[in-house]
Amino acid sequence: MKPIMQDIDEDETVDTTVYFMDTDSNIADDILKVNSIPAYFFIKNGRVLGRTGSAVKREDMVDMIERHDDMTIEGNLLAYRGKPSKHELIAGANPKLTVENLETIWYDAHQLNALSWKIYQKLTDPQDIACALILIQRSIELEEFTSNLETYAHLLAKNGENRKALKMAKKAKRKAEKNNEFTGIIEELITKLEA
Repeated sequence: MKPIMQDIDEDETVDTTVYFMDTDSNIADDILKVNSIPAYFFIKNGRVLGRTGSAVKREDMVDMIERHDDMTIEGNLLAYRGKPSKHELIAGANPKLTVENLETIWYDAHQLNALSWKIYQKLTDPQDIACALILIQRSIELEEFTSNLETYAHLLAKNGENRKALKMAKKAKRKAEKNNEFTGIIEELITKLEA
């Protein structure tokens, strides 16, 4: 298959880039969960759209590439960008908050923020809140934006860390005002914390 894949990669009429990987000296196979060889992954904008593990004819592979290229991009980003973290991932008490599940979003600031907000809204177990605090700090570490600062402030308040929560809430409000974003939710928290 390698000569066929090289030929496809060099073919200017096929809009794709082919990467070859030595699974013995690369962590990408762990991220992609390669369990057999050969393995072909159709990846677009950092998301796996499909995979196959069988040897196929050149025209069938080109057809699969074109079908995947036309697909709507959905799903979790691959955790391949690898920005290191000063935070250690911990599981929550909720059975869905396993380290294995959380690792799939560890490199996506927006998904980390969305999950942290859901935990804030729906869960009360201290272990879940501790987990959410790690997730939201990781989100901010990857990319700071108004909504993850707001989420962090709310989680700190829920955890009883009112002084830190107020400081973070004011920071979120300043960022929202600078970006002409809605401040009502964070202003409510500030009012509550200052009372």
